[in-house]
Amino acid sequence: MSDKKPSVKDWKHLYQAALLESDPQIAARLMEEAEQAIVERALVLHRDASDGNSSELTSLAYSANFLAEVRRAEVDSAKNQTLSPAKDRTSFPQTPLSNA
Repeated sequence: MSDKKPSVKDWKHLYQAALLESDPQIAARLMEEAEQAIVERALVLHRDASDGNSSELTSLAYSANFLAEVRRAEVDSAKNQTLSPAKDRTSFPQTPLSNA
């Protein structure tokens, strides 16, 4: 792991890119990167233990859960071959990232 602390911009950018990517292989890679960035950012915020971090921690938790739901929906979609994963991703609500 590098010495650079993950920033708010890093995880949000990866999260949004993963949700908007239409190529399933690229989307899967971006989801993994976004999940890792979310975990790393959450660890940084927990170490800082500032009361001012609660909004971003909430967004991190929501985003991590949402990515897990997208993965489950895409697995179900692949099994059923009835839905397009990229189309399904855009139907989920977006996290309120402007608050973090």
